[in-house]
Amino acid sequence: MSAGRPVGRPRQCPDEVREEVVRLRGEGWSLRRIAAHMNEVGQPTPAGRACWTQNTVFDLLTTRHVREMSVGLVGGVVDQAG
Repeated sequence: MSAGRPVGRPRQCPDEVREEVVRLRGEGWSLRRIAAHMNEVGQPTPAGRACWTQNTVFDLLTTRHVREMSVGLVGGVVDQAG
């Protein structure tokens, strides 16, 4: 916080979406498979776009909010294998 105000952009991704992405990754889904799933169910990206990509999933998983949420998962949530 800076002078009582939060620093950076506010979170735009609903908690349920973040939790779903973390859960799927924790189950071993690839970044590409998670993106395809989110597209199939019609979930907009955190930026409000219609199309998820593996990079969208990676970016979401590497945000501070998700890293804090996923502490304790074996091997972490993100790895280089995508």
